[in-house]
Amino acid sequence: MTPIATSEKEGIVLGARPVLVTVALKESAQKAVERVAKSAEDAANNPITLQLDDVTFDRSPGIYYEVYLNLPADGEDPEFHNGHYVGNVAIFADEPGPNRPAHAHAAEKLSFQFDITGLVRDLVARKKWDKDNATVTFVPRGLEDANGFPLEVKTDAQVKIGKVTFQSTKE
Repeated sequence: MTPIATSEKEGIVLGARPVLVTVALKESAQKAVERVAKSAEDAANNPITLQLDDVTFDRSPGIYYEVYLNLPADGEDPEFHNGHYVGNVAIFADEPGPNRPAHAHAAEKLSFQFDITGLVRDLVARKKWDKDNATVTFVPRGLEDANGFPLEVKTDAQVKIGKVTFQSTKE
């Protein structure tokens, strides 16, 4: 896979509030989107992925993040079946123990990759795609009460995403 667009912002800090990252879509990204929008066969042969690289953390945050592509800025709390959902980022870490230093996992860098080909095709078809910019939104989620209602999201962990990149098989 070849990078076709990368966010200018690096070291994106995730916490207990939603975070939006804008990715400028230059010519190579625009061509990749045109290819996947053309036909299902072209989409199958030229997938587009969302890559989150150099993800670091100082401890398990105790929450997870829902990832959305081009989420409307209507202020509504998004639900995963809204047609913009990409997937989840969940970070689980071992607790310190006698054979493991307190922050041994802090130096580890994780990567997450999501195939967004079908979602991009759908957003283009629904005219929800901006050819010049894409947005990636990270929405924190936590525990639910006994009735299934979300509890307040809290975390004091330091979670950072080094960079957000779109990739495809062709430039």
